[in-house]
Amino acid sequence: MLKPASSTGKRELILNAAAKVFSRHGFHRARMEDVAAEAGVGKGTIYEYFESKDSLFKELVREGLNFYSRAKLAETGKDSLGEKLRRLFLVHLKFSIDYRDLSKVALSDYATGSEDIRRWVSSMRQEKVARLKEMLDQAKERGETGRDLDTGVAAVLIWGALGSLWYQVTWEEPPPDIDGMVDQSVQMVMRGLENG
Repeated sequence: MLKPASSTGKRELILNAAAKVFSRHGFHRARMEDVAAEAGVGKGTIYEYFESKDSLFKELVREGLNFYSRAKLAETGKDSLGEKLRRLFLVHLKFSIDYRDLSKVALSDYATGSEDIRRWVSSMRQEKVARLKEMLDQAKERGETGRDLDTGVAAVLIWGALGSLWYQVTWEEPPPDIDGMVDQSVQMVMRGLENG
């Protein structure tokens, strides 16, 4: 997704165009005609791939999440919790810079889209928080966190912190120093988890 136009098929071309149009105009004001013009295809071509603006938006977000998940984030290997969290934060924030248009769409519009889209994005978020909780549960079993740590609460707090940083990196011009931001964030999170 979001590859150079010369290396993409029509579906990917439409997704690339949708990310740009949605980030410029927002979900509600963006029109399928705008996406078609940006992609250099007829409006009817879009409907060959996507049945509605909602389905185009969902697929755009799904593609982004799939790409993001393929980075393997922090779930594999025998790295310490700190190393896994650092990788999670780094991949998340670099993604938001590399795919700024998509990040702007995700941060701006899902909350104001249809009820179906809100429920769908919420379920995706819950899935990510659950995976983070599993990682924290494993770290707790290994003694890397405080014994009394509520891993469910910790997962929600970490995800919230990551979302706040994602927002800053996506909208701030020029983007902040990600490596420094990640190092400080992980140090603060680890201090809290170790004392939890």
